[in-house]
Amino acid sequence: MMLFEEFIPADKKQQPKESDSNLRLHTRLSLRANEEECLTLACDGVTVDLIRKSWWRKHKLGVANIKDIGLGGLGLLTTVPLSSAQEIHIEYLDSQLKIRVARSWPINSRLHFVGATWVTQDENEIITMLNIITPHNTYKSVDI
Repeated sequence: MMLFEEFIPADKKQQPKESDSNLRLHTRLSLRANEEECLTLACDGVTVDLIRKSWWRKHKLGVANIKDIGLGGLGLLTTVPLSSAQEIHIEYLDSQLKIRVARSWPINSRLHFVGATWVTQDENEIITMLNIITPHNTYKSVDI
């Protein structure tokens, strides 16, 4: 008589995928009224102009809607296709700050979600822009 044992491998426990927010150095403040709403239908956030500057004048590329923002950068929706490492300015209420596109991916045939970082390393400039864009929150510089 032959004895057969059936080997049934145990299911591997799936590790939860670490979200992008956990990989960030700084937390981001959401400007969305409802986080559960589909991104393509979300009309909340703050609308800014996208500007390309040259030595002679500035050129408006289009508009974007900021969905989240923080000391490390911002996330925005735009119809303007932007490429990684591209540097542009955002303009809001006559204030401008330069950003560098970290990633960009299409949401649908017209919209692109862009993750960008601030080009400047001056925290006071960033905090000033954060306070202009999010007036109900006040950020303060911290001397360490």
